[in-house]
Amino acid sequence: MSSGLDFANKGLTGPASYTMENEHMRIYFDGLNVFEHAVNQPLEMEPNTQCRYRNSDPLILGKIIRETVISPKGIGAYLTFPQRALFDAIGARNFTLETDAYGNFIMTGYDYGSARDWARFGLLHLWDGVWEGKRILPAGWVEFISTPAPSDNTRGYGGLFWLNRGGAWKGLPEDTFMSSGFMGQHTVVIRSRDVVVVRMGPSPRDSTPYLTELVTRLLAGLPQ
Repeated sequence: MSSGLDFANKGLTGPASYTMENEHMRIYFDGLNVFEHAVNQPLEMEPNTQCRYRNSDPLILGKIIRETVISPKGIGAYLTFPQRALFDAIGARNFTLETDAYGNFIMTGYDYGSARDWARFGLLHLWDGVWEGKRILPAGWVEFISTPAPSDNTRGYGGLFWLNRGGAWKGLPEDTFMSSGFMGQHTVVIRSRDVVVVRMGPSPRDSTPYLTELVTRLLAGLPQ
Protein backbone atom coordinates (compact mmCIF):
# COMPACT_ATOMS: atom_id res chain seq x y z
CA MET A 1 0.00 0.00 0.00
CA SER A 2 2.93 2.33 -0.63
CA SER A 3 3.04 2.71 -4.43
CA GLY A 4 2.19 6.41 -4.29
CA LEU A 5 -0.40 6.23 -7.10
CA ASP A 6 -3.22 8.78 -7.00
CA PHE A 7 -6.16 6.46 -6.35
CA ALA A 8 -8.16 8.28 -3.66
CA ASN A 9 -11.79 9.37 -3.53
CA LYS A 10 -10.83 13.03 -4.00
CA GLY A 11 -12.09 13.88 -0.53
CA LEU A 12 -15.69 12.92 -1.30
CA THR A 13 -18.04 11.52 1.34
CA GLY A 14 -21.53 10.02 1.39
CA PRO A 15 -23.18 9.05 -1.91
CA ALA A 16 -20.70 11.21 -3.80
CA SER A 17 -17.87 8.93 -2.66
CA TYR A 18 -19.25 6.21 -4.97
CA THR A 19 -19.21 8.35 -8.12
CA MET A 20 -16.89 8.24 -11.10
CA GLU A 21 -14.49 10.55 -9.28
CA ASN A 22 -13.67 7.87 -6.72
CA GLU A 23 -10.93 5.77 -8.34
CA HIS A 24 -10.86 3.35 -5.39
CA MET A 25 -14.59 2.54 -5.45
CA ARG A 26 -14.89 2.43 -9.24
CA ILE A 27 -13.27 -1.01 -9.06
CA TYR A 28 -16.51 -2.35 -7.59
CA PHE A 29 -19.19 -0.40 -9.45
CA ASP A 30 -17.93 0.43 -12.97
CA GLY A 31 -17.35 -1.81 -16.00
CA LEU A 32 -13.60 -1.26 -15.92
CA ASN A 33 -10.56 -3.24 -16.89
CA VAL A 34 -9.44 -3.06 -13.27
CA PHE A 35 -5.78 -3.79 -13.97
CA GLU A 36 -5.39 -1.11 -16.64
CA HIS A 37 -7.33 1.31 -14.45
CA ALA A 38 -4.89 0.67 -11.61
CA VAL A 39 -1.60 0.95 -13.45
CA ASN A 40 -2.48 4.04 -15.47
CA GLN A 41 -3.04 6.43 -12.58
CA PRO A 42 -0.60 9.31 -12.03
CA LEU A 43 1.76 9.44 -9.08
CA GLU A 44 0.45 11.32 -6.08
CA MET A 45 3.69 10.95 -4.12
CA GLU A 46 7.00 9.15 -4.37
CA PRO A 47 6.76 5.37 -3.80
CA ASN A 48 7.46 4.10 -0.26
CA THR A 49 6.99 7.53 1.32
CA GLN A 50 3.46 7.00 2.66
CA CYS A 51 1.37 3.93 3.42
CA ARG A 52 -2.33 4.35 2.59
CA TYR A 53 -5.11 1.91 1.79
CA ARG A 54 -5.74 1.89 -1.97
CA ASN A 55 -7.03 -0.79 -4.34
CA SER A 56 -4.44 0.18 -6.93
CA ASP A 57 -1.54 -1.55 -5.22
CA PRO A 58 -2.85 -5.16 -5.01
CA LEU A 59 -4.39 -4.76 -8.47
CA ILE A 60 -0.93 -3.99 -9.87
CA LEU A 61 0.25 -7.27 -8.33
CA GLY A 62 -2.75 -8.97 -9.94
CA LYS A 63 -1.73 -7.65 -13.35
CA ILE A 64 1.80 -8.98 -12.88
CA ILE A 65 0.38 -12.42 -11.98
CA ARG A 66 -1.91 -12.41 -15.03
CA GLU A 67 0.90 -11.50 -17.42
CA THR A 68 3.24 -14.08 -15.87
CA VAL A 69 0.72 -16.92 -16.14
CA ILE A 70 -0.77 -16.02 -19.54
CA SER A 71 2.55 -15.44 -21.28
CA PRO A 72 3.45 -19.12 -21.83
CA LYS A 73 0.05 -20.82 -21.50
CA GLY A 74 -2.83 -18.49 -22.42
CA ILE A 75 -5.97 -17.13 -20.75
CA GLY A 76 -7.30 -20.55 -19.74
CA ALA A 77 -4.25 -21.18 -17.59
CA TYR A 78 -4.81 -17.85 -15.85
CA LEU A 79 -8.49 -18.43 -15.11
CA THR A 80 -7.76 -21.84 -13.56
CA PHE A 81 -4.53 -20.78 -11.86
CA PRO A 82 -5.88 -20.01 -8.34
CA GLN A 83 -7.68 -23.35 -8.13
CA ARG A 84 -4.81 -25.38 -9.58
CA ALA A 85 -1.91 -23.68 -7.84
CA LEU A 86 -3.44 -22.97 -4.44
CA PHE A 87 -6.92 -24.20 -3.61
CA ASP A 88 -6.56 -27.77 -4.88
CA ALA A 89 -3.27 -28.07 -3.01
CA ILE A 90 -4.93 -27.37 0.35
CA GLY A 91 -8.21 -29.20 -0.29
CA ALA A 92 -10.32 -26.04 -0.69
CA ARG A 93 -13.26 -26.83 -2.96
CA ASN A 94 -15.67 -23.92 -2.55
CA PHE A 95 -13.77 -20.75 -3.42
CA THR A 96 -15.19 -18.48 -6.12
CA LEU A 97 -13.08 -15.56 -7.33
CA GLU A 98 -15.00 -13.19 -9.59
CA THR A 99 -13.45 -11.33 -12.51
CA ASP A 100 -14.20 -8.03 -14.17
CA ALA A 101 -15.71 -7.98 -17.67
CA TYR A 102 -12.20 -8.36 -19.12
CA GLY A 103 -11.38 -11.58 -17.28
CA ASN A 104 -9.19 -10.08 -14.55
CA PHE A 105 -9.50 -11.50 -11.03
CA ILE A 106 -10.51 -8.47 -8.95
CA MET A 107 -9.21 -9.95 -5.67
CA THR A 108 -9.70 -6.76 -3.63
CA GLY A 109 -13.31 -7.92 -3.36
CA TYR A 110 -15.78 -10.44 -4.76
CA ASP A 111 -13.87 -13.41 -3.31
CA TYR A 112 -16.11 -16.04 -1.76
CA GLY A 113 -15.37 -19.19 0.23
CA SER A 114 -16.79 -21.37 2.98
CA ALA A 115 -15.60 -21.00 6.57
CA ARG A 116 -13.73 -24.32 6.28
CA ASP A 117 -11.94 -23.15 3.14
CA TRP A 118 -10.92 -19.87 4.75
CA ALA A 119 -9.67 -21.91 7.71
CA ARG A 120 -7.52 -23.95 5.32
CA PHE A 121 -6.18 -20.71 3.85
CA GLY A 122 -5.33 -19.54 7.38
CA LEU A 123 -3.69 -22.83 8.32
CA LEU A 124 -1.47 -22.64 5.24
CA HIS A 125 -0.12 -19.34 6.58
CA LEU A 126 0.07 -20.65 10.14
CA TRP A 127 2.28 -23.46 8.84
CA ASP A 128 4.59 -21.08 6.93
CA GLY A 129 3.22 -21.98 3.52
CA VAL A 130 3.67 -25.75 3.89
CA TRP A 131 0.71 -28.16 3.58
CA GLU A 132 1.10 -31.81 4.62
CA GLY A 133 4.84 -31.64 4.10
CA LYS A 134 4.69 -29.93 0.69
CA ARG A 135 5.68 -26.30 0.22
CA ILE A 136 2.84 -24.41 -1.47
CA LEU A 137 3.85 -20.80 -0.86
CA PRO A 138 7.41 -19.59 -1.46
CA ALA A 139 9.84 -19.69 1.45
CA GLY A 140 9.81 -16.26 3.09
CA TRP A 141 6.26 -15.44 2.01
CA VAL A 142 4.79 -15.44 5.52
CA GLU A 143 7.65 -13.28 6.77
CA PHE A 144 6.97 -10.85 3.93
CA ILE A 145 3.22 -10.56 4.53
CA SER A 146 3.69 -10.13 8.29
CA THR A 147 6.32 -7.38 7.99
CA PRO A 148 5.00 -3.79 8.20
CA ALA A 149 4.75 -2.04 4.84
CA PRO A 150 7.20 0.75 3.96
CA SER A 151 6.39 4.03 5.70
CA ASP A 152 3.59 2.48 7.79
CA ASN A 153 4.15 4.25 11.08
CA THR A 154 1.27 2.34 12.70
CA ARG A 155 2.91 -1.02 11.84
CA GLY A 156 -0.59 -2.24 11.09
CA TYR A 157 -0.31 -3.33 7.46
CA GLY A 158 2.05 -5.75 5.78
CA GLY A 159 2.14 -7.54 2.43
CA LEU A 160 -1.63 -7.62 1.74
CA PHE A 161 -2.41 -8.62 5.37
CA TRP A 162 -3.37 -6.53 8.39
CA LEU A 163 -0.96 -6.74 11.33
CA ASN A 164 -0.87 -6.18 15.09
CA ARG A 165 2.79 -5.13 15.17
CA GLY A 166 1.77 -1.76 16.58
CA GLY A 167 -0.52 -3.28 19.23
CA ALA A 168 -3.78 -1.87 17.86
CA TRP A 169 -5.68 -5.06 18.68
CA LYS A 170 -5.58 -4.96 22.47
CA GLY A 171 -5.20 -8.34 24.12
CA LEU A 172 -3.93 -10.12 21.03
CA PRO A 173 -0.30 -11.20 20.51
CA GLU A 174 1.90 -8.89 18.48
CA ASP A 175 2.43 -11.55 15.80
CA THR A 176 -1.30 -11.71 14.98
CA PHE A 177 -2.11 -11.04 11.34
CA MET A 178 -5.29 -11.40 9.31
CA SER A 179 -6.98 -11.06 5.97
CA SER A 180 -10.14 -8.97 6.08
CA GLY A 181 -13.13 -8.79 3.78
CA PHE A 182 -16.18 -6.60 3.37
CA MET A 183 -18.26 -5.92 6.49
CA GLY A 184 -16.12 -7.86 8.92
CA GLN A 185 -15.14 -11.15 7.30
CA HIS A 186 -11.84 -12.17 8.89
CA THR A 187 -9.28 -14.96 8.84
CA VAL A 188 -7.02 -14.43 11.84
CA VAL A 189 -3.65 -16.19 12.19
CA ILE A 190 -1.73 -16.25 15.50
CA ARG A 191 1.45 -18.25 15.03
CA SER A 192 2.67 -17.88 18.63
CA ARG A 193 -0.52 -19.61 19.84
CA ASP A 194 -0.88 -22.07 16.93
CA VAL A 195 -4.38 -20.74 16.26
CA VAL A 196 -6.50 -19.75 13.25
CA VAL A 197 -9.86 -18.05 13.76
CA VAL A 198 -12.36 -17.53 10.93
CA ARG A 199 -15.17 -15.06 11.55
CA MET A 200 -17.99 -14.70 9.01
CA GLY A 201 -21.07 -12.53 9.21
CA PRO A 202 -22.03 -8.98 8.20
CA SER A 203 -21.01 -6.09 10.44
CA PRO A 204 -22.07 -2.77 8.87
CA ARG A 205 -19.77 -0.81 11.15
CA ASP A 206 -16.25 -1.37 12.45
CA SER A 207 -16.05 -5.00 13.57
CA THR A 208 -12.54 -4.74 15.05
CA PRO A 209 -13.59 -4.26 18.73
CA TYR A 210 -15.94 -7.23 18.52
CA LEU A 211 -13.37 -9.38 16.75
CA THR A 212 -10.65 -8.50 19.24
CA GLU A 213 -12.87 -9.42 22.19
CA LEU A 214 -13.95 -12.64 20.49
CA VAL A 215 -10.41 -13.82 19.78
CA THR A 216 -9.15 -12.73 23.21
CA ARG A 217 -11.82 -14.86 24.89
CA LEU A 218 -11.04 -17.82 22.64
CA LEU A 219 -7.33 -17.59 23.51
CA ALA A 220 -8.14 -17.42 27.22
CA GLY A 221 -9.88 -20.78 26.94
CA LEU A 222 -7.02 -22.51 25.09
CA PRO A 223 -3.79 -23.94 26.52
CA GLN A 224 -0.80 -21.63 26.42
